Amino acid sequence: RDWSSDVCSSDLQRNCLSPENTEAPPALAGDRDHPRLAIVLSHPTQYYSPWFRFIQARSGIELRVFYLWDFGVTRQTDRQFGTAVHWDVDLLSGYESEFVPNASADPGTHHFRGLNNPDLTRRLAVWEPDAVLLFGYTWLSHLRVVRWARLHGVPLIFRGDSHFIGRGPPSLAKRFLLRLLYRQFRAFLAVDRKSTRLNSSHVALS
Repeated sequence: RDWSSDVCSSDLQRNCLSPENTEAPPALAGDRDHPRLAIVLSHPTQYYSPWFRFIQARSGIELRVFYLWDFGVTRQTDRQFGTAVHWDVDLLSGYESEFVPNASADPGTHHFRGLNNPDLTRRLAVWEPDAVLLFGYTWLSHLRVVRWARLHGVPLIFRGDSHFIGRGPPSLAKRFLLRLLYRQFRAFLAVDRKSTRLNSSHVALS
């Protein structure tokens, strides 16, 4: 099945856990004629939530987003802007999601161990997705998902927005590691042509 073209819609009742309630919801029972797509993302954002609602409403895909951090829905300091941020728009309604407890002593996307969610792969296994859409790969939890998916034969889709602008070519060591990493993904999503060129170059390496 071409998951890269299917990631555009879904029609389930919302079962969204608040940051205060991190108990995993039960796996959905019923018709498994519809494929299940698990999405792993660092935190809710004002630009991805509408896309998830669209997926939920417009296709037969059963969607669940696994959030690894509650930034944006709880008041926290944004390191880049140096100010406290709490979005005043609804980021969680209209699609199914849950917050996976983050065990990091310093949670965030600014360092490798900032997304450290030991229970994530267990929750994925309980939900039994047919594919996993992974946003990024530079955090501990994301690499755990890559390993888990490889061991259990679950197709991985990568979505990134990196590009070559303002950066030189990667070192030989980094190219080797990226070659190994990109071999784990079945499909790739990009936000623009620049990201597509970067993904294509790494895919060519693998």
